[in-house]
This record gives sequence, structure tokens and C-alpha cells, in this order.
Amino acid sequence: GLAGLGWQSAPMRSLRADQCSGVGERRELRLPDGSRVQLNSDTALDLAYSERMRELRLLRGEIHVQTAADALGRPFVVHTAQGSIRALGTRFLVRQDDERTQVRVLQHAVEVRPLDAPGRPRRVESGQQLWYGAADCAAPEPLEAHADAWMRGMLVVSDWPLPRFIDELARYRPGLLTCDPALGELRISGAFQLADSDAVLDNLSDTLPLCVHRLSRYWVRVVPA
Repeated sequence: GLAGLGWQSAPMRSLRADQCSGVGERRELRLPDGSRVQLNSDTALDLAYSERMRELRLLRGEIHVQTAADALGRPFVVHTAQGSIRALGTRFLVRQDDERTQVRVLQHAVEVRPLDAPGRPRRVESGQQLWYGAADCAAPEPLEAHADAWMRGMLVVSDWPLPRFIDELARYRPGLLTCDPALGELRISGAFQLADSDAVLDNLSDTLPLCVHRLSRYWVRVVPA
């Protein structure tokens, strides 16, 4: 019985996903209608094309979607744990976190429908981003610059708190990378290569008042100097 419950859990469903990427890996897919999807690090995705719908289900991670015109006129919808995003002829990013989903629109627009409030859709225009949960959507905000930099193997940030930067960098390396909350006052800006996170951490320790404690290759903590 426990084995059956585990097989149906979200982590196990991710292991059975149609498409997935490893930690630090990026993959590009060409879908049957000509649309393109790029998977960010540690991402799992299911595909469901039928005569009536073009559907993706993002189980974890982040994707970039570039839709193509469909000869059958089928809607293009991305489902997450908190609701769905309908493309309105567009290019956009979707990120699935534990309790919420982020949508960032690079071109045209999308329509977001929270899982528990499908009758209250929210339109997100080009140059906007928002987070949504199962019950509702946050208000759209201006899109952060370089939101799609990961597609080029880069992490580009402007005046980020250091803990946020470390949390983001941790998505691209195996094991555990954490930051002491005492470093929350430090801010960071710049462009960083995701392919060599150890070099990024060494650079931080050379330029900021912090130390990088490596308990092992897979257990790293950033602490005050």
C-alpha cells in the first residue's frame, strides 16, 4: 500500500515524466505542431496532444515555450499544480515551485486560470510576470530583465539579496547549497556562467565578506567571513 501511494506522489510522477532534464542540464524539444519547448535544470514535463487540445503538464522545474500556429486551431495550455496557462500566440516562461507557479511573458500574452478559481482568469501581457497559487493570482509586475538568460547558460542579476542569488544558483548544481541568513544585507549584481558554479562561489569569496564551506562536493554552505 505504501509503495502504491509513493508511486502516485508528485516526486514519483516526475520520475515517470515524458520528458525531463538533469540538474544543470538544458534540453530543447520540438513538438508535433512545430512549437518549441526548452527545459531548464531539473525539469519534468508531460505532453498530451489530442484532436482538440495541445497540453503540457509541468511537474517540476521551468520551461520556455514558443508556440507555433496550429492547422487545427487547437488551444495550447500548460498545466501546473496550481492551475493552467493558455497561450495567446506567444513566447513565455513557466516555473513550478512547491506552492506556486510563476509566469513570465516575453511576447504577446497568456491567460492564467488558478485551479480553484477557473472562472476568474487573469491576462498577462508581454513584458509582465506574476505568481499564482491554487486560489488566486498576484497582480502582474514588470518583467525582470534577462529572465530568459538561463537559456544561454547565464544567470544575470541586478541588486539581488545574496540569499536569493544562492538559492537560484543552487538550482543548477547537484547536492545542497545554502546561505546563512546573516548575509541577507549583502547585495549582488552581475552575469554569471551557470556551467561552473564552483568558480562563481570562489569569485564571491574573493570579492565579498563571506566564506564558502565545502563539507563535501555535494554539501556547501555560504557563511559570513
